[in-house]
Amino acid sequence: MCDDPGTNGDTRQVADSYAIGAVIHFECTRTESGFQISAPQNYTCVYNVMTGMAKWTDNLESNLPKCIGKVS
Repeated sequence: MCDDPGTNGDTRQVADSYAIGAVIHFECTRTESGFQISAPQNYTCVYNVMTGMAKWTDNLESNLPKCIGKVS
């Protein structure tokens, strides 16, 4: 099972579980138009046989998504 990665102040985490194989999704909660999530929206909990630990894909623990203004 992966740890709850938390959220930044302007994002919302959508998750049914943190079990291995589970997918969590992040959404931008800013109501102003023009904002998007800064990183991948979906992350999967995977088990690493070499370390014997579960962790989120794409280095989520050190790169939590946040809302950013769209670049034109």
